[in-house]
Amino acid sequence: MENAANVTDLYIFSGVIRNFFLGIDEARDLDFVVEDVSKITRIINKYQFRKNSFGGYKIVINDLNIDLWEVKDTWAFEYQNQINYQLYKAIPNTSFFNFSSIIYHFNKKKFIFNDDFLRFLRDKCLDISYSPNPNYELCLINTLYYSEKYELRVSSKLKKFIKDYYYQIDSNFPDIQRKHFGKVLFSTEEIKNKIELVLQTDKAYKDD
Repeated sequence: MENAANVTDLYIFSGVIRNFFLGIDEARDLDFVVEDVSKITRIINKYQFRKNSFGGYKIVINDLNIDLWEVKDTWAFEYQNQINYQLYKAIPNTSFFNFSSIIYHFNKKKFIFNDDFLRFLRDKCLDISYSPNPNYELCLINTLYYSEKYELRVSSKLKKFIKDYYYQIDSNFPDIQRKHFGKVLFSTEEIKNKIELVLQTDKAYKDD
């Protein structure tokens, strides 16, 4: 990280930051975005890695998995077709979940976030921050996974997404879980039961 930051802007995002603010000492993997990956190919080549189907790098250092992206290969960049792309503004405002609406600028040692992330810290409630997403099936699975693991409430907006989406699709949830988690966390029947439970509980909660 130090070597990469010497030659390009390096940003940390996703789960490790969420866990930091929740006081959880756990990192399943790390997610980085850099402005120019060509400046750090010499560093990447020192480690075991492979390129994924979306153009990013999967790097393994000891037992830690690292996902590395160049800004132009991120989904938000392609979706919004931005030319004058300002990464520090885009990532917090193009994350599906509110707990991901934050990045850490490693070079400047600075967190950059939006109001959705502040509401998450205040309410400990899982919510949708930015609805466009290339993988709604995984968003649905992650809602069940994160709300259960971290004991988070689910907002009415996110419940509506689940209700509108789940009952209209015929998805292969086991394959989606294997691809993302490396294993099946919930059977199809468990998913159905957990969704029904989420939709029935915490009805009094209203979005702020």
